[in-house]
Amino acid sequence: MAQQAWTQALAAYPRLTHARNLRSWLYTPTGDPDRTFAAAIERDAATIEADYDATIDVVAVGL
Repeated sequence: MAQQAWTQALAAYPRLTHARNLRSWLYTPTGDPDRTFAAAIERDAATIEADYDATIDVVAVGL
């Protein structure tokens, strides 16, 4: 059972990467992650999406 879950997770990775790239194309956050909170959250969301089968939509207001 664990092997099947791992295989499914690997199959989903390109889909998640494509979704992240599409969102980045539509809205490209600006700023240095070490200097702006919104850029740091975007960076961390991308890391979490790459590690887990999850989609995170970051909404930053007042940039």
